Amino acid sequence: MIDCPSNPPYHRARATPGPGQALRGKIPGIGAWRSLVAHLLWEQRVGGSNPSAPTKKTAKGQRFIETIRSKSFGISRLFLAAGLVLSGTGLALAEEDREWREDPLGNRFLFGIGIYSPKLHTVVRRDSSNGVVGTEINFESTMGMDDNENLPLILGYYRVAKKHRIKFQYFRLDRIGDSISDVPIRFGDIIFPANFPLSSYFNVDVYSLGYSYSLIHDEKKELAFSFGVQFQDIEMGISGNLGPGFISEASDVFAPLPTFGGSFDYAISDKWFFTSLIGVFGLDIDLGDESEFAGEIVQINAGIGYRAFKNVAIGLQYNYFRVDVDVADRNWVGALEYEYRGPVLAFGIFF
Repeated sequence: MIDCPSNPPYHRARATPGPGQALRGKIPGIGAWRSLVAHLLWEQRVGGSNPSAPTKKTAKGQRFIETIRSKSFGISRLFLAAGLVLSGTGLALAEEDREWREDPLGNRFLFGIGIYSPKLHTVVRRDSSNGVVGTEINFESTMGMDDNENLPLILGYYRVAKKHRIKFQYFRLDRIGDSISDVPIRFGDIIFPANFPLSSYFNVDVYSLGYSYSLIHDEKKELAFSFGVQFQDIEMGISGNLGPGFISEASDVFAPLPTFGGSFDYAISDKWFFTSLIGVFGLDIDLGDESEFAGEIVQINAGIGYRAFKNVAIGLQYNYFRVDVDVADRNWVGALEYEYRGPVLAFGIFF
């Protein structure tokens, strides 16, 4: 028999715990042993079988661990809240998208092609380089150009959201004329004598890009405010064979003209709809590169459309557009007035 000291430094512990038992006692350098349940209770700051049993963690280490825990919990809550907000926003937008997309005026995308048959009126003046005012030339009556043309037209829009649209349009006009003027014509630095054969051309590319915001958009009507830029790329020239020699003068200008206006569309039924647009704007633009434009722009459109198939529509519209500007450009100093008015027959694909 072995006697144990009255104050032993260590209690003897069973090397292998039995079922349902935990290894008890102390081992040098390792703090206190706990059961699994006690350990979990201690981690959660809950009193248990040995809630205040010490461990050999320093105060600094303990603070570091507590900081990590608190930060991790805060970041987790932040990500959870952000996820809930985004999920709710996405569901709301999806629900809103489903609602307005079912409206007769709820198209997301429209692409159309058509034929524009305008009546044309074009008056041009180009001054000389030393400031002498040129002749006002009517390109239809004086230069013999046709005053009616059939022009291909491209148009459409993309609806970014229920009340926001990006609109576009493009057409090109090419004309030539032959005439004999009964009066002298000053065009730039050249004077074309009367009673001599003259040839001329007038070409213009028109690019329109605009933004539209809907003040009202419901299942039957849409009232919107729009603004944008219409780019006019204009080339013109006059030439003549004066017997002993051939003379010519040409001009070109690229004019970015701002446009402002409003539109109103109305769904008469699920198949028929009415569209309209009006814009009147006075301008005075100094582009800072020796180009300046001053004058006014008027644009009025009105038409009716019919949904022939699920994603196909046909429309008939009347367009009126007039530009009256004074031009001060390094290639052209003078004035330009032109007017287009006539019907547009268009076919559109929409989604």
